[in-house]
Amino acid sequence: MRIKMRDMRIALCNGYEMKISENRKIRIADEAGRGAGCIVYDAIYWDQMQIKHKIRVRECYPAYIQLTRAATGELVPSGNPEKFEKAKNRFTDAYKRNTDIRNTLGLTNSTVNAVDVISCNHTVYILLPMDEGIDYRYYEDQSLQELFRHMKSLAQIILKYHQKGYLHLDIKPENVLILPETPEHVILFDFDSVTAIGELQKNAGIPYSDGFSAPEQMQGKIKK
Repeated sequence: MRIKMRDMRIALCNGYEMKISENRKIRIADEAGRGAGCIVYDAIYWDQMQIKHKIRVRECYPAYIQLTRAATGELVPSGNPEKFEKAKNRFTDAYKRNTDIRNTLGLTNSTVNAVDVISCNHTVYILLPMDEGIDYRYYEDQSLQELFRHMKSLAQIILKYHQKGYLHLDIKPENVLILPETPEHVILFDFDSVTAIGELQKNAGIPYSDGFSAPEQMQGKIKK
């Protein structure tokens, strides 16, 4: 029987600020959610012209690595720092991969737009625009027909990923965004678990979600 571990990660405090450069900074507004490999925040971003933007920030903070949050916000490995470095490299690679996927015809409007990656607090952060909508975890379909529309839209996106040579290995309600203007259209906004089909066997350590990921992925038998 699998034992589910408690999530002991400590999020950045509301109001915490990260200075990127002389004029650019980020202020954390609230925690928006968390996955196996990251914590997501709602935040305010000041650009080079000191114009404020509402954004989302993904912090590389794996639940499966022992990390301590210092009072100043830094993440300090309690042991095995090499494992944390590998996680940060995978996080950065996921950003690059997401950019490549979004630049692919047919997936531009179905993939979240990650706009920048920064290093701070001994970890890595990915910046994303604040898309208006609601994740499927909190959305209630009003009819069976609406449910089928959303499932069809999601299936079409997954098919496009497969046709372009990619697999999305962590599809779950909180990774699906329902847009208010076009309820039949959805966006996948998690990209940590996207891998090229040809590289599948190299990525046995991809984070997974209990109850949603494929059994062979959860068992570490990714070659299946």
